[in-house]
Amino acid sequence: MSSELLVGNVMEGQVTAIKEYGAFVSLSGGRSGLVHISQIASEYVKQVEDYLVVGDKVTVKIIDISDAGKISLSIKQVAPLGRRDGTIPEPRNERKPLSKPATPALGRPERKPRNHDAGKEKMNSLEEKLKKWMKSSEERMQDLGSKQKRK
Repeated sequence: MSSELLVGNVMEGQVTAIKEYGAFVSLSGGRSGLVHISQIASEYVKQVEDYLVVGDKVTVKIIDISDAGKISLSIKQVAPLGRRDGTIPEPRNERKPLSKPATPALGRPERKPRNHDAGKEKMNSLEEKLKKWMKSSEERMQDLGSKQKRK
């Protein structure tokens, strides 16, 4: 493993700090880099602490070095980590059904199941409103026309 800090190099490091967005890893030469939470494991990582603790030795790959000298690292591109407790997280694309519907207290109205017949009723209602509006509009136009003739 190379000790040179170049994009693509794989090296050993030690976790020095954990934040909600990732883990800082100390590298050779006194430099350190960040392993973003999305670069820790192949599956969805909710909490960094489920996979890493301060003091862990890790193998990382340098995936970017910014113009400002910030080093971005990846663990999952070398050897994705498993959870510390050995459990397997839920797959990312499968979602649990909500245990309870959204409440109006949150400012969101409760949704009613769709009824395809209701769409027809709404359309009829819309057509009726449109007919009333057209009739009213025509009456107003006639009134305006008769007022113009009187002048």
